[in-house]
Amino acid sequence: MNTMIAANAYRSVKRASIAEGSTPHSLIAQLYEGAIDSISVLINSDPDNQVLTTHHANKCRAIINELQASLHDPAKDEIAGNLFLLYGYIVDQLQLFRNNDSSAELPACLEILQNLNDAWLQISPDGLNL
Repeated sequence: MNTMIAANAYRSVKRASIAEGSTPHSLIAQLYEGAIDSISVLINSDPDNQVLTTHHANKCRAIINELQASLHDPAKDEIAGNLFLLYGYIVDQLQLFRNNDSSAELPACLEILQNLNDAWLQISPDGLNL
């Protein structure tokens, strides 16, 4: 068995087992953490390392897309609508970064995600700490 195939299979099983034992609230927290980790890598990485930057930019974009998809009726709910716009801003900044545009505001995106994550953890159901 190819080591790449084995590694991908392991990651898939690990993700599935994490998701199965998680609440919807903790899954969102995990998405925030994943996006924060990926943007942190992008901010601190060598921009010439295309493999690393492409991987983390794509990973973060996929996570943000999942967060957007999890919103309930952003057209009618003000909070969901505002989150949708914030997520859209982050996706736009990631695209600028991927296009080597120096105006990409990844530190601002990181701060937004950290603030959203902190707020999300504060509203943990049943007072549980995630």
